[in-house]
Amino acid sequence: MKRILIDADILCYRASSAAQRDIDWGDGLYTCHAYLSDAEDQLYSTLQNIEDKLHGYGYDINKDYKWIFCFSGKNNFRKNINSEYKSNRVNHRKPTCYYALVESLKSSLTDDRCIWMEEDILEGDDLIGILGTLNDNDYSIIVSMDKDFKTIPCSYLNFSNGELYLNDWRYLNAFNNIMYQTMKGDVVDGYKGAKGYGDKKAMSLIKEYENKPLELWDAVVKEAFKDNLEESLMNYRMAHLLWNGEYDFEKHTVIFKTPEELINSFYAKH
Repeated sequence: MKRILIDADILCYRASSAAQRDIDWGDGLYTCHAYLSDAEDQLYSTLQNIEDKLHGYGYDINKDYKWIFCFSGKNNFRKNINSEYKSNRVNHRKPTCYYALVESLKSSLTDDRCIWMEEDILEGDDLIGILGTLNDNDYSIIVSMDKDFKTIPCSYLNFSNGELYLNDWRYLNAFNNIMYQTMKGDVVDGYKGAKGYGDKKAMSLIKEYENKPLELWDAVVKEAFKDNLEESLMNYRMAHLLWNGEYDFEKHTVIFKTPEELINSFYAKH
């Protein structure tokens, strides 16, 4: 069975945001409300739009595909590595009916071909990364609008702009994107990357070693992070969405692989 891997967090966030309405009651009193039915309508409209886009790219999704909606768990293993990870979002409340919409969506997925998944310590993005790199010869396509999915060797549809990023099993593309994000950092997610490394400088180093992933990682450690392996690995683990083999579903534990271990394990299988 082929898989469509849905970033359910962002779908529910956008739909519940669109359903919010502000009311000015006068005398300085403002409230925000939302009808769950409006958020549900918005969500299913987006899903229909995703179906249309996939059909437009030639995917016969009504026949062979299983839809898997991936949600983030309540805890996040990256916060145990870096206390600053997404710390700027702690006091930011979700849209008014976000959690109700999540439960509504989960309860509606009763068909064997439409299921949801969630792991307590993983982000939904990690689940998608793991499922998108399973070595079972099945084809997967990721649906989201998050640029970080270019770090996964799997095709990715940006449902917001309609762009289809073909990256099936291209480990060098994905690995280069991980190294780019490791060096550049992500202020929104709370990790800084390498000092002085913006787009141009990060891309220049990748270009120099683009077909030599192990040498690229060595250069990232030595040149970008000035031989600070600990800082290099911390930023790498913030930037790297998990691939298959990096999580034990029985023990519910992350299996940390270094960049060398990651690339070697996939070279050995492909």
